[in-house]
Amino acid sequence: IVVAEAQSVADASRKDNDVDADENGVADVDEMTSRELLRHKTALAMSTVKDPQRLQAAAGFLWAAYVSVLATLRLEFARTISLALACAEMFEFPITRCFLPGLVALLGPDLQHWGTTIIQSALALVTTLVAIWLQTAISAFYAAVRGGRMFAEGLFALMEEHGLFTDAKGLPKLPCFKEGWSPEDSTLDEVVGFTLAGCGFLYQVTTGFELPFPLNLVFLPLTAVEWLLRWQIYVTDEGLLL
Repeated sequence: IVVAEAQSVADASRKDNDVDADENGVADVDEMTSRELLRHKTALAMSTVKDPQRLQAAAGFLWAAYVSVLATLRLEFARTISLALACAEMFEFPITRCFLPGLVALLGPDLQHWGTTIIQSALALVTTLVAIWLQTAISAFYAAVRGGRMFAEGLFALMEEHGLFTDAKGLPKLPCFKEGWSPEDSTLDEVVGFTLAGCGFLYQVTTGFELPFPLNLVFLPLTAVEWLLRWQIYVTDEGLLL
């Protein structure tokens, strides 16, 4: 609904750019000041949308979905940060005991009081990065397993629909299948699904959980949305890092 209305407004705006009501050879929009053009285009957009209540409801649903996703991701990020800080607290004493004397000697007498703070901050940063990477690996593993299962279920459902396993009388076409055989009663679909999942997860690990070329260009809009969500979680005033 939102895309359709936006397309209608864009089409109306393109047609409006060619209007020359006074027939002086110059488009009317080119003769307007910035303020007049803004007012004119706003009125044009509002008049083009025939059902503003429908548009408002659609935009509200999109915003609610976005906020829900953002809240869920922030909760997951909060759990990741809590795990990282807990690990940092456990490692703090032995690491400080090992590295503090050398760091104090390196900083000198004027800055030696910064030694403990530097070690604590560096340890918190390292454990946070490791925890985020582990969470990325867990999410990638789940996505691989889920995707493999969905592919296998869809593949076997399609093959069964076209009668590749049994004939019209329900008799198996292959000797390895018994009468009344169904993918739901066997582990064949799980074998295919988990095999694909393993290959997919291994491929994600080898690529560093990044899209290779040219898929990175194809999915660039989705990547932009992903980085927008990350910015909303990590950097904004409502984020957990501030």
